[in-house]
Amino acid sequence: MSRLVRTIAFTMLATVAAAPVVATSSANASVLPTSGTAATCNAEALGACATISGITSAGDAAVGDTLHCGYHLASSYSLFGRPGNVLYTWKRSLSGGGYQVWDKGPTISVRPDMLGWDIACFVTVPTGVNSVREGNSENVNIIQGSFTNSVAPSVKGVVSAGVVVPGHQLTAEAGTWSDPNSRSLSYAWKSGSNVLSTSTRYTPTASQIGKTVTLYVTAKRKAFTSKTVAAKSVVVKGVLGNSSAPTISKGTCNTVALTCAPLTGSLGSWTKGTTLKFQWLLNGSVVSGAKSLTYKPAFSAYGHTLQLRVTATKANYISKVATSTFYVIGIQSQQ
Repeated sequence: MSRLVRTIAFTMLATVAAAPVVATSSANASVLPTSGTAATCNAEALGACATISGITSAGDAAVGDTLHCGYHLASSYSLFGRPGNVLYTWKRSLSGGGYQVWDKGPTISVRPDMLGWDIACFVTVPTGVNSVREGNSENVNIIQGSFTNSVAPSVKGVVSAGVVVPGHQLTAEAGTWSDPNSRSLSYAWKSGSNVLSTSTRYTPTASQIGKTVTLYVTAKRKAFTSKTVAAKSVVVKGVLGNSSAPTISKGTCNTVALTCAPLTGSLGSWTKGTTLKFQWLLNGSVVSGAKSLTYKPAFSAYGHTLQLRVTATKANYISKVATSTFYVIGIQSQQ
């Protein structure tokens, strides 16, 4: 629909009040419109006119916005009575050149049923006991509304930065949108272009190990331009199994010869394909140079504690560390 520019200003007789009202000036009685309004407005030449604020940067009005109408009088006129006596009427422009009343009041919320129409604000301003000035704004085109997302979506249920594991439920956090009730939001969990789920919750499976999963949140509503925002992607990693822990064989120390028998460590049982590295710990500190699973402690270590620490790694799995129980060197038991 074409935008019409129609500015009407004329004087007419009308009964404003039964009793005289004291004339006062109004802060709105400016000659020119304030910045950021919808239309040029020459009240000085026409006596009265109106402007619309709350429009888009392109000069349109979007569904979901709230528009405000302001009146303007020529400098030779002043408001008679109070600002509340000014009448505001919102009208839509018809194809034949006329107007149809849509709403009344200084503000209007742009509804979806107004999409595609041109709308203007008409004002009736009392300037005396029996006189008014009337005028209107330029037409403003109603366009689709837009969604804003001030806080991006996120995924709840990660086990570490950007990492999730099979069997552990993930929950979509929508973020902050201009639609606070989230009635316009839909969700999609994707791995590449493959949609895994459209629920707010998703549980990865073992088949997804090594793959990236991304949550997409889309805002969509009638008379609005849809908007999709993605959360930071997460990677599905497996959890290494350790069915039996590392152990240390029992041994003795000869208190006469002042020697201790060698000890042997076992790495335990792990998920197939796991790479294992180990360290011997004497009193909790790493024994430098001990690179064999056979370890011969010095007699000076008699009565001290020994442990075997194993670090397990595998591609697309979360690394895991397992440590044997404390073994007291030279004593025939593990503590």
